[in-house]
Amino acid sequence: MRYLLILLLTILTASNTMGQRRIVVFNLETKVPIRNVKVWTSNGQNDSTNYKGECILPEKFDTLMLSKPGFLATRIPFAQVKDSIPLLSNYHRIGEVTVYGVDYSKKIQENINSWVVFDKTEYALQHPASGNILGLLVYLGEKAYNALFKKHKAPEGPSLSEDPILKAYQEAMEEKKAKQ
Repeated sequence: MRYLLILLLTILTASNTMGQRRIVVFNLETKVPIRNVKVWTSNGQNDSTNYKGECILPEKFDTLMLSKPGFLATRIPFAQVKDSIPLLSNYHRIGEVTVYGVDYSKKIQENINSWVVFDKTEYALQHPASGNILGLLVYLGEKAYNALFKKHKAPEGPSLSEDPILKAYQEAMEEKKAKQ
């Protein structure tokens, strides 16, 4: 009888643990197991890790959720649950960032409006883009006149006599001639 009772308890214990899975939760930065991590599954089973970072999970569930203060809460689908699960520390994160700025669009529009307003009739006569035939003829005439009658001058730079190297060379040659 005694052996039958022990056999029955062994069978019940073995059948109870067959549908379970053991995982270890550890700190990703230090690789140290984390104790007291709250672990729960989508089908409602709750557990927390022991001093070795271990906990027992059911064999089937949809999503595993882990949380502990000081660490990022994690949701893992069943297909991605492995034997060991890392948690990332939350200490090095920035909580909130506030960005201050100035809207310059109104100021730019005011500056544009304050510029000198040109005479539209004068613009229409001088610029061919306005669609005016007379303006196109005036524009083409000015271009032809400038091309035919105005001479283009090269930009003036220092002359050769003002070049300091040439000037020093000429002075050295004059001194050499004077000594001979």
